[in-house]
Amino acid sequence: MRVFLSCLVCRIVTFVLHKLGRGATSMPGKVALKVKRNVLKDLSENTKVIVVTGTNGKTTSCRILEEGLKKAGKSYFINKSGANLITGVTASFIMNSTITGKCKKDYAIIECDENAFKEVSRYIHCDVILVTNVFRDQLDRYGEVTHTLDNIRIGIENSKNAVLCVNADDSLCASLHDVL
Repeated sequence: MRVFLSCLVCRIVTFVLHKLGRGATSMPGKVALKVKRNVLKDLSENTKVIVVTGTNGKTTSCRILEEGLKKAGKSYFINKSGANLITGVTASFIMNSTITGKCKKDYAIIECDENAFKEVSRYIHCDVILVTNVFRDQLDRYGEVTHTLDNIRIGIENSKNAVLCVNADDSLCASLHDVL
């Protein structure tokens, strides 16, 4: 029942925001999470989830994966809006699900903020995790690069059954190879 309410409230907020001429990328997910904190667990249950994270190259990597799924004739959705924190990921899943919370697509390509991945991974079942890189250019947002690396590592540890793809050209990223 709470999944239904979470989906319903998200759709209502999205509708109202669109009518007001506003973007509806994060706020609907924020409201949905207030109704049911772990709604992502239910929404992602029967979907093959590919998560792309890292400091740079997430959007490009997602578009490459999208093109591959499109050419293979697979049904998928991707969170193109750029809302890559837990609220945006939640809204994206809800808008691609039935009102009862069953995802309408076989695959989800999720661009996930490198520091939000720790939290997002607690709620979704990742089938594939692609880590693009861990560069120092995000120091103004998250402090030392080892903090970002640790958050990605925790996200990977939360996804024990996932296939892990890391950028072997980035030594920090390559250090994650032994997590799973």
